[in-house]
Amino acid sequence: MCACVPLFGSARFHSAHIIALDTLPRQLYLHSQLRLPSLYFSRVARIFEDAAVSRPEIQRVIDACESVGVGSAQHRTTGLMLPFPEEWVPPNVSPALARFKRSWESFVESLVREWKTLNVLSALLLSAILTLFQIPDAAGDPLTRTAALCSLVSALMSLSYGIMYIVRFGNMRSMYRASRWAEEAQKTETSIFWNVWVLLALPGVWLAWSVLAFVVAIMSFVWRTGARGDSHPALSPSQEFGPRLAITCELLLGLVYFVLVIRTFRSYGESGRKARVVRRLADVQIELETRREWTRESGRRDDVQAQGRRENEEEGTQERRGRTRASESPRLKGQLPTNQLGLSGMDRKQDVMVHDGGDVATSESFSSLGI
Repeated sequence: MCACVPLFGSARFHSAHIIALDTLPRQLYLHSQLRLPSLYFSRVARIFEDAAVSRPEIQRVIDACESVGVGSAQHRTTGLMLPFPEEWVPPNVSPALARFKRSWESFVESLVREWKTLNVLSALLLSAILTLFQIPDAAGDPLTRTAALCSLVSALMSLSYGIMYIVRFGNMRSMYRASRWAEEAQKTETSIFWNVWVLLALPGVWLAWSVLAFVVAIMSFVWRTGARGDSHPALSPSQEFGPRLAITCELLLGLVYFVLVIRTFRSYGESGRKARVVRRLADVQIELETRREWTRESGRRDDVQAQGRRENEEEGTQERRGRTRASESPRLKGQLPTNQLGLSGMDRKQDVMVHDGGDVATSESFSSLGI
């Protein structure tokens, strides 16, 4: 809530305060950027609309990106990590997110093509401006020279931004970068001077101002110089200070934007490196957990196999015992008792008695044999 509400307690004053300090400066700055940031914002927002990505899905992507900054390898196993680029297909992700990935990659490729085209135009414009300085009447006219120098600085800055964007936006196809853009697209309040939409529009904005300044230089050359080569008087030192200050401020503004661009790209690069580190840690943790699970599973299999071997050994021992009993039983059956031969009188021992005469007397045990 705005600070003016508790101080003054007037909704009308609050509305006037918002218009004077937020809406009006924002619109003036947006017009100075030729409203190109709004064009890029609408293009990014259209990507989400065409892909039909729901707000929870977008929030999931944003949460996964934020988990990279503070996360650990556990996010890989808890579902907060995004899939790898080759895994962005159903059923790993929803069809809407798969369409969003394809649309985002196409959008990045279209941006790179645009910036390449703008760089070609900037290079051609630079050569035309330098050619204009070769004309003595154009170089001697203060208005033509000032407009041409402003156009030269703007073309140089546009070319510098375009080269940096072409080099750096090759890595913007990652969904970690896309999640940052999704987060920016969801914001209701952004900085007036610097945001990602101003970043995207910088090459086009500076090239557009370069073209406008070059047109001013051409028209001043047409109307302020004649066929007889009329020359204009030189500016006084106080008058020369104004154009010089304007060109210097323009160059400083371009350098400030250049520093902001470098910082923004560095933040995207750090998030990408963190994402790669987290993924490596996640892969290592998954590999370790897989190895521990495999070790436990191997231990369980070894225990089962050992128990099975023990059971087999016990069964083998019991079978051998059974076979031994089975092999001994026929032998026992073949060894019949003596009384089963019909010699019923042989169940008593034979008593041999030696008489005095040396004759061997047979015991009464053989009486049943008739001997």
